[in-house]
Amino acid sequence: MGGEVIYRNWRPGDEEGIVKLLPKEWCQGCACYMGKPGGSLKPENIFLAVSEGRIVGHAIGRVDPVFVEGEVKRFGWIETVIVAPEMRGRGIGSELIRRAIRYLEGEGCRGILLTAKKGSPAHRMYEKLGFRDLAVGIFTLLRPMKGDSKVKLTPAEPSDVDEMRKLKDRWMRRVFPVIHHPFDLPVDKLPPRIVSTILSKHRVFRRGDEVVGYTRWSRAREYPGVRDPVAVGEDVEEMVRAVRTSVETPVFWHTTAGSRYEAYLRSLGCQFELDDEVIMLRPIGRDIDLGDMEVTYWGIYW
Repeated sequence: MGGEVIYRNWRPGDEEGIVKLLPKEWCQGCACYMGKPGGSLKPENIFLAVSEGRIVGHAIGRVDPVFVEGEVKRFGWIETVIVAPEMRGRGIGSELIRRAIRYLEGEGCRGILLTAKKGSPAHRMYEKLGFRDLAVGIFTLLRPMKGDSKVKLTPAEPSDVDEMRKLKDRWMRRVFPVIHHPFDLPVDKLPPRIVSTILSKHRVFRRGDEVVGYTRWSRAREYPGVRDPVAVGEDVEEMVRAVRTSVETPVFWHTTAGSRYEAYLRSLGCQFELDDEVIMLRPIGRDIDLGDMEVTYWGIYW
C-alpha cells in the first residue's frame, strides 16, 4: 500500500477495522472494541492512521493519577501502539505518538509513560520523541528453602482486600510510578468479579493476623512468578525468606534493576535476565523531581 495516510480520531464503525489490525494476542485490547469505546477509551484519545479506507495505525493516550512531587498528579499513558507491517518505515508510528503527546499535554499531564522493548525500533523512535528509560524489569529464578519465617506468604482472602488497598496507598507515596485502578475502592464497593480477580492474582504476606504486604502472583512459565512486594518498612531479607519458605517449587522473582531486592538477591548468588520491556518517561515541562522515591517497573500493573 502506498496511498495517502490520513490521521484522525476514532469514529463509530471503526471497531472492526481496529480489531483486524490489532494482534490476536492483544485480546484485552480487542475486547475493548467489540462494542464501542467507554471508560478510559474515548474518541478523542484513540488515534488512527487510515490509508485507502483501511485502518493501518493505532494508538491510545489515556490519563491516570500518579503520586509524585508530594501529590497525586495527572500522567499520560500511551499504549496499544501498532502499525500495519507493510506500512512501517513511513513515520506513521511517530505521528500517532506526536498526536497522543499533544492530547495529553492538553489534558494537563505532568508527564507521559509508555513501555517498549529495549533496543527495538519502537524504543529508538520513542527516544527521538523525548522519552527516556525510567525502569527496567529484571527477573531471577529463586529456589525454595527449608525453615521458618515470621512472615508467611498465603493466598489472599476477601477480608484482605481493604488492607491491600491501604498498603498500596502508603506504598504509592514512596514508589514511582504507581497507577490507580478500581482496586482503590473499598471491597464492599467492588463488583464480585473484580474481587475474584484480585484474589486470584495476588498473595499476601502475613505476620500473625496482620497483613504486612502483598505481591502479584502469576504462572506464565513453568514456575510461578512473584513481584517485589507492596509493603512499607518491611525488611527485604524477611520478605524474600517468606516466599522461599512458603513455596514448594522454584519461583521467578521479578524486580526492578537497581532495587533493594536486586541487591539482596544478588548477594544470594542469583543471576538476572531482562524482562521484555522497559518503562519510558517523557516529562511535560521541567524534569520530574522524584526526591527519595524508589523507581519500580511493576507499579503500573497493580
